[in-house]
Amino acid sequence: MKMKNKLTLLALACGLSFAANAQVAEQETLKPVTGNKTLEATLNFFGGASTQIKLRKFTSEQKAVRYTAGISYDYDKLADDASSSSLTISFAPGFEKHFAGTNRLSPYLGFAVPISLTGSKFESEYSEIKGATSEHGYDRSKFSIGVDGLAGVDFYVAKNFYIGFEAGVGLAYRKYSDVEVKYKSDFTRNSNMDGYNGINFSTFTTGGLRIGFAF
Repeated sequence: MKMKNKLTLLALACGLSFAANAQVAEQETLKPVTGNKTLEATLNFFGGASTQIKLRKFTSEQKAVRYTAGISYDYDKLADDASSSSLTISFAPGFEKHFAGTNRLSPYLGFAVPISLTGSKFESEYSEIKGATSEHGYDRSKFSIGVDGLAGVDFYVAKNFYIGFEAGVGLAYRKYSDVEVKYKSDFTRNSNMDGYNGINFSTFTTGGLRIGFAF
């Protein structure tokens, strides 16, 4: 009888030890640790796939540096002999401070410095426009630099795989380029529109669900 009790106690102790070790292992492996990297994109339910990707490197379990890069190209065939196009390239280095959360949930605060460059043009049988997509200066070429304050959360569905959401506020300086309008007819005078500066303040979200993995 005593031997049976001892075996029962030993089995119970082993079970508790296994459960504790499994829980510790889960806590250690679900979230990134020092030296891990994450790569993600955003699934936008309203506007299609994101054109940006984000790479993070965790310098500790609570701190990460981040680099977001993106490219967007828009081409419109307006008529048989008329088309407009616009190309935007962006890059945004930044930093994140992660908080305890749970073994799956990782909330964070951070900042980023977004930099982007946009080039636009229009061409038809009658004219060629550099710096915009129309003679009225729509969709001008521009340079933009700013700073964003960020708040987000990562939820680790499984080991090294997470979904997340991010929102923030941003302040940006924009320099809009000059617009040159050249007419192909010798009887029409070319024209130019001077560029100008602007400042923009806005709130924003990722616009969808962030999906990524750690490695």
